[in-house]
Amino acid sequence: MASLDDARQYLLHAREVAHQITGPEVGFCPGGSVWVWDGQDPVEGGSWHHFESIAVDLNAALYLDPVKVDAVRHEAEVLMNAFPATGRRLESLEYCNADLVHEKIKTPDQVLLWACSIFNSCTPLPAGWRAGYSDKAVPGARDWAQHVFSTAQLVTDGFQVTHLTEKGRIAVLPVEEHMTVLYWAEPGSWYDDELGRLAATSDKDLVLGPEHPVSIAAYHG
Repeated sequence: MASLDDARQYLLHAREVAHQITGPEVGFCPGGSVWVWDGQDPVEGGSWHHFESIAVDLNAALYLDPVKVDAVRHEAEVLMNAFPATGRRLESLEYCNADLVHEKIKTPDQVLLWACSIFNSCTPLPAGWRAGYSDKAVPGARDWAQHVFSTAQLVTDGFQVTHLTEKGRIAVLPVEEHMTVLYWAEPGSWYDDELGRLAATSDKDLVLGPEHPVSIAAYHG
């Protein structure tokens, strides 16, 4: 079973290797980050290229559907297979976890390790970057943060992540006994303030019970 320490090491290692590709000044986020090496590119004998896929948020990884995340992994594998020199190139940069792209994801632990790998956690952050989708870009998304929008695509079918409440927009994830845990709150909302209050205490999560209207809507629509 993977520990949080294992995941942190996967993440640090992935970003150390990615910095060899981009340079140390580039920041990264978990955005789906399939790096491939094109050995046929005549520019200095080859070149790196970055392709984005559905992002697996590290903070949501243990709550997601492994089958759906494995579909994301498989898409990355198909892309890697089209650039067969990539694996060897990653090995030359001393990346130790390149085989993850070929290992079927079946458990939450494997989802977490995938989320922390170079295939997900090393999307370069451009200058002026802002995570979010507008109504115009994605009708109905209502400016949900990018990681929320991606996570909503990767939870088990039938569970609703995003909710519009009288106290602000929130996103929740499933926990045991039909309860939900607050995953994201609209900045400046009551829920956002409540998260800040909890962060100042020993409590880290805001769990909504099975009778809470949001939990009922999340599981039953």
